[in-house]
Formats: sequence, structure tokens, C-alpha cells
Amino acid sequence: MPNYSKIFEGEESITQQEFEDWHEQTVLELVQKQPHFSVGWAAQTLDYFLQTAVKLAGFGRPDLQKWLHPVMFCGQEEEDVRDSYQTKLSDITSYSEYKTLINSLNIKAKQYSDEFFLP
Repeated sequence: MPNYSKIFEGEESITQQEFEDWHEQTVLELVQKQPHFSVGWAAQTLDYFLQTAVKLAGFGRPDLQKWLHPVMFCGQEEEDVRDSYQTKLSDITSYSEYKTLINSLNIKAKQYSDEFFLP
């Protein structure tokens, strides 16, 4: 089970590095405990939960919202992004591959409105 207290509890702002380290460890633990998950799907599931818990429900340490990874919805928008980067979530088998996709999505998100990312 992920250790959410590291990112949800406390009054001290969370740093980007602290969040990234927690995220990687959590994704890899999810894959280890649920081997049918690829790294891509484990990260997508975690990211969707975090978007909901932090942005909509207000959980988290100060600055956590700044470091969340974007989440794609299924559909045409996802196909456009996937085609751009030649990657499907089920094909992402390492965390470094996932980070490459997320970095690309962050660039793409800045170019377009947030129409295919959670608010």
C-alpha cells in the first residue's frame, strides 16, 4: 500500500524532488505487488488518484499540486498524444520511459489548453 502520509500529511511544503522520489518508489511498489500492471498503467492509476485527491478533495502538503503529473483521458486526445510519442501505457515497462512521456506531455500541455487533462 502506498505511503500517502509522506505527501498528504504535514505543514511543510513538499519539494519537486521529494514528490518525484515518492512517486517513483510508489509506482514500482505497485508494479511489484500487482505484476499485471505495467509501469505505465500503475503510474496512470496513481496519477488519476492524486489529481482527484489533491485538486478536487484538497488533500496534500503545501505545493503538492504543483508537482502532480498530468493524466490523459481515453479517446481521440490520447491517440493524438500517443501517436506523437509512439507509446501506449501498456508498453511502458520502466520508470525512465514513463518519465520521458510525462516530460513530453508537460511540454504538450503548455502548448494546448488543458482540455485533455484534469483541471
